[in-house]
Amino acid sequence: MVAVSLRWADASVLSVASACPIVLNGCRSACPTGKPREAALYHFSKIRRGLAMNQQLILHPVIVMFILTGTVWLFMYIRRLVYILGNKIDAQSVATPELLNSVIPANINSPSNNLKNLFEVPVLFYALCLILILTQRVDEAYLYAAWTYVGLRIAHSAIHCTINIVMWRFIVYALSCLVLWLMVIRLALQMR
Repeated sequence: MVAVSLRWADASVLSVASACPIVLNGCRSACPTGKPREAALYHFSKIRRGLAMNQQLILHPVIVMFILTGTVWLFMYIRRLVYILGNKIDAQSVATPELLNSVIPANINSPSNNLKNLFEVPVLFYALCLILILTQRVDEAYLYAAWTYVGLRIAHSAIHCTINIVMWRFIVYALSCLVLWLMVIRLALQMR
């Protein structure tokens, strides 16, 4: 006899033993009918839909986005400080964003603009990932989409902070937004 156990986030355990009846411990509350056989079928349907995967895997792309934001922040300060110190600019003369923008050239200020951008649309990505974990809906499709989104955001930041070719930046930005909105639409359809 071979037994398989799957742990669910609600701490219930589904035990299946070959050639034995299905024994459920605490799974009845998750099943709409509360009957053992229907509860087992309910959980097996979740497994088939890919919901049995580790829900915390969606945090990996989130952490990479945090690292990207920190990297852009660090790059911004390094470029600004090198420029300010190299040109012997008085720190008080750049005390406000307006004064800073009037003194520092656009190519030095690009990382600052990108950092601001990383606190706009990516906030929706963070919220979406949190909702996916809380609703136990993380599956392979969401993981691939999340990694695609993060890869596109990395490309966007690299373009924005270095060569800053607007058309390239726009295409990568638009693609990343498309991926994110497809994830949001998919979740909205699943939650109906």
